[in-house]
Amino acid sequence: MLTQFGRESQPDAVTGFTAEQIRTAFDAVHVQAMKELAAYPDADLDLPPLKPHPLFGTRIAGLRYAPLHEMIHCGQLALIRRMLGQKPIW
Repeated sequence: MLTQFGRESQPDAVTGFTAEQIRTAFDAVHVQAMKELAAYPDADLDLPPLKPHPLFGTRIAGLRYAPLHEMIHCGQLALIRRMLGQKPIW
């Protein structure tokens, strides 16, 4: 998946993944993140990220940004749907 959807990947109209497979991957990432976070020392959350990042300077800031990143993409998809003439889902 990372080679298809990672940084600098080339967009493709057909991914070969179903919505269920994508949701399963998201759920697996969430479970693993929660598992690792529980074992992570609180003091380390204030340390800089292992790789410098332009949007945040601490590890906890990176964790806080992760769901916001997903919301940005949800908004982009909603805008594209509206531009294609589709009604809102809710």
